[in-house]
Amino acid sequence: MDAARVNSYDRSAPRPRIGSRWVWEPELPHAREDITVISVRWNGEEWWVESETCSGIAAWNDLSRFWEAVLPAPATQTAL
Repeated sequence: MDAARVNSYDRSAPRPRIGSRWVWEPELPHAREDITVISVRWNGEEWWVESETCSGIAAWNDLSRFWEAVLPAPATQTAL
């Protein structure tokens, strides 16, 4: 995703899927968090993304900031 091109005021802007997993600020060790998108809402003017950390802390960010700060979480592999 090219974060420079995402405008949170654009009603047709690409939005993350609810339930998708991301890494917040992966290049900043003091801010890095694994997050899950729990809500995406249009407030009549701008898109907002609500995410939750593994420890249950929720936060809202405008869509532009979300795309600027995240990378997809690596796929989790499980073995039997």
